[in-house]
Amino acid sequence: MLNLQEHLDTPEAIERWALFIPTGPNVVPSFLADTVESALFHLGEDRLVIIGDDSADHRFDRLANLGPNVVVRQTPDLNEGDKTYSTNGKLFLKKAQLFRELIAEFDFDRLLSLDDDALVLNNRIIDVAETLFASRERPGILGRYMLDHNFQPTPFEAQLEKMRAQISRNPLINPKLISPSTQPRLRQVMRPLMLEAVANGYTMGTSYIGGSNVFSREFLEALANRPEIDNLAILDSPSGDDDLFTVFCYACGFRVYDILTDPPIFHIAWRKLTMSPSDLDAIGASVVHSVRDPEFGGEDQIRRFFRAKRHDQDQGSMRKVD
Repeated sequence: MLNLQEHLDTPEAIERWALFIPTGPNVVPSFLADTVESALFHLGEDRLVIIGDDSADHRFDRLANLGPNVVVRQTPDLNEGDKTYSTNGKLFLKKAQLFRELIAEFDFDRLLSLDDDALVLNNRIIDVAETLFASRERPGILGRYMLDHNFQPTPFEAQLEKMRAQISRNPLINPKLISPSTQPRLRQVMRPLMLEAVANGYTMGTSYIGGSNVFSREFLEALANRPEIDNLAILDSPSGDDDLFTVFCYACGFRVYDILTDPPIFHIAWRKLTMSPSDLDAIGASVVHSVRDPEFGGEDQIRRFFRAKRHDQDQGSMRKVD
């Protein structure tokens, strides 16, 4: 765990960061624009922000107008025109192949991934993550992994069940998760990959929790050279894309680490906020997920709260200049 007060104010680190925001056909464009604006406000208006568009109608192209270095890139078309909603193995392959294109096109050291229902609240994530990259052994991914923001263990029962179903020699092990007709083909890919990852320190079934995480360029370069990311057998994987990125991270010889600070700044939960918007603001949270939390008024109200905070901060900065 890092003491937050000891790891601030390294402005040179931010110059080598880019952001990646994946989005799909069900996302409200104005909400996605708000996520982009939160990142630009706190991380710099000239920040490279890459929107990974998995919609069929290019509805997010106009968001490139939000900043000088905001770009929209379409996800690869894996199934000859199939634009059904991407999840699990399909989403992993699309992201992995898109990352291969991005590292060839853009020059960055770190890639901060934000789901469209995440927000950036300040730039502390940069310094904390850079400290972790500098002090940990072969870091490939940083995020919420083994522990949550309260240092409680993350449960992995569901992820483990899915992994076992993919590598079992019994194709009938769990037909509800994976069809017996496709399981052998998937097993041929996943079993040696899993063995490679475990040999490098991976604990089967563990995964960082989606919403936001940081990729190192070194890991993404290694991932780009893996032949498995072109193997369409992974389309049938029932594992989430975050689960598969974790396996590939270890198989490539890298590791996943928790972003843990005192006080905590990285507040990532599944389909909810870790605490109220006012409490997150008060403790100095830097990245939060998910703003789609009905307990605190729903997405529109939560976004309006944090947008007002950005406005107040902007007005305060202007008064200081005057």
